[in-house]
Amino acid sequence: MENILFIVSSVAALAFWVGLVKPSLVGMPNRKKSSLVYLLVCLITGGMAGYLYPEQRTPEEIALDRQKAAQAEIEAKKFKYPTTTVAEYQSKNKKEREGIISNFMQSEAFPESEASRFYNCLSELSVTRKDGVRISTALGWCADDYKKDPKLLDKRTNFDTFYAQFSGWDGAYRPLEKVIKESMNDEDSYKHVRTSYRILMDGTPHAIISTTFSGTNVYAARVKQTISADVDIKTGQIITIIDQ
Repeated sequence: MENILFIVSSVAALAFWVGLVKPSLVGMPNRKKSSLVYLLVCLITGGMAGYLYPEQRTPEEIALDRQKAAQAEIEAKKFKYPTTTVAEYQSKNKKEREGIISNFMQSEAFPESEASRFYNCLSELSVTRKDGVRISTALGWCADDYKKDPKLLDKRTNFDTFYAQFSGWDGAYRPLEKVIKESMNDEDSYKHVRTSYRILMDGTPHAIISTTFSGTNVYAARVKQTISADVDIKTGQIITIIDQ
């Protein structure tokens, strides 16, 4: 039956082309009817043959296809950022960083629901480790702690809120800048000079931020001054003004 369908389909295909040249040779009155009839016969018989007698594959071909599918799945789950450094990771936007963590969770077969713990862990390590450390190494440290006790990662600090307070224009720390302006004789005379900070991980993670600025005093003279603040890293808010 399979051979019969194949023969009919082949003959119909041949008749289709002959009918385009001389329809009378294939028993048709004109090219239009010839094309329609033989094309329809060709499609129907070809479709029936494909449906009733699908291509038979050998056990070796089936095994090879399964092997390729398994390899493709392994490649899809493979960690795609093995050489990315913590400095490069920190320079990426939040969506990209979340994508990296999601890829790592998949590659290690960790539950996606635990991604925030690993995100916070790498957030802290990307700040407290040398710039050249690879995130694959840092995430390996996070994974080691997680395997010991998932709650160990809860001690890690997310630095996103802290860094979001810095101005992308001049690097000023906005909460401290606000305090400075409120304490000035003429806040319209405020000019930011520079802002620096140092991270302190002893106890509750915090940072000492120092801003140097200039402004006019009560005598209309422009003076330069530096004010520092102790800042909570997790919230980004000022704990106390420590120098003014």
